[in-house]
Formats: sequence, structure tokens, C-alpha cells
Amino acid sequence: MKTSVKVHLEHFRSHSAKDVFLAPTLRMAKRWRHWKELAGVQSFHLELLCSYLIDRDGAASGLEEGLRRLLLFIVRDLTNGVTWGEGNLEAFDDPVVILDPANAENNVAARITRRELDALVAAARTGYETLTLAQGLQFKGETEKLWKELFGPGFAIE
Repeated sequence: MKTSVKVHLEHFRSHSAKDVFLAPTLRMAKRWRHWKELAGVQSFHLELLCSYLIDRDGAASGLEEGLRRLLLFIVRDLTNGVTWGEGNLEAFDDPVVILDPANAENNVAARITRRELDALVAAARTGYETLTLAQGLQFKGETEKLWKELFGPGFAIE
């Protein structure tokens, strides 16, 4: 597939300029993906999903909102596909379609299987529910316990 690393880097830089929480949200999403052992989902996919949400919804008001809206998007909207500009989502029949911002004829998520998508959606649903529950808790210890369910026992809120 034809693509451009230069375009990818500029794409990330331009979105980082729009949302200061993009990089930390992406780090947390990657940590979540690793802790939950979600096969098939790459860092680049998560980066593009976060960037898409910035274009669609604007900048996140905080890290927690950035994570919650990413997880909710995965649950509700990921199967509708992600495109930049004039990409044709109907040209693809893959379970997940995330078009390359450098080449709309390239589905960067084409290797994600139906089973991997189902696992991703299930983990995102649980993650969204966990973050929503944690948001309403009164004590830091209770909140931190729930966040550790998503990001592992080494996670600390500071």
C-alpha cells in the first residue's frame, strides 16, 4: 500500500496542536490495550481514532473525557468506519475500516479480524462502564482501584 510517514507525522502534530490531551490519552489507550491483551489493535489505530474524535467532537476537556469518549466510540461507532475527507468506506468489507489519512485507498485496520473486533468492543464497553463508575466515587482509593482494573496494578493516580 502506498502511504506516507511524513503525512502521518504531520497528521498527529496537527491534532496534538488542537488537543493537549491527545498524547496522554493515546498513552493511556495503549496501556489499556496492552493490559487487556487486545490482539490486532495497533498503536496507529488508536492514534487515528483519537484524532478522528478531535475532528468530530473537538478537544477533550481532560484525560478522563478523552479516554471515555474513545471507549464509547469503539463500542458505538467503530463499525461505521473512520475516514478523512473523501474516503469511500463502502469500498471495504473488512470488520474494521480506518482509512489512512495519507491514502484513502488503504484500510490500515484491514488485518483486524471479527474475533479481535468483538474482543475490542467488549473490553471497551467494560472500560467505559468502569471509568463511568469511577467518576462518581467519592474517595481516591476507590477510584484508583477501578482504574487499576483498566490499566494494571502498577497504575497510580498522582
